[in-house]
Amino acid sequence: MPAIRNDMNLESNEMRDAGFENLHRMRESSSTEENTTELADFLSISEEDAHKIVEADYIFSDLPLPT
Repeated sequence: MPAIRNDMNLESNEMRDAGFENLHRMRESSSTEENTTELADFLSISEEDAHKIVEADYIFSDLPLPT
């Protein structure tokens, strides 16, 4: 897992440093409000709908989605 994590971090940093115009980032360490804004912009949905998605307790979980 450390190798995969390092690869993901490297690729994430490279994308951020490239300065892409439409790059949106959601992070587990960000506030709900910050992630809501990022998701709403990325999906072109209302902040209300994005907030519902971001509030899901499994959004950053490695476990399978609930059924």
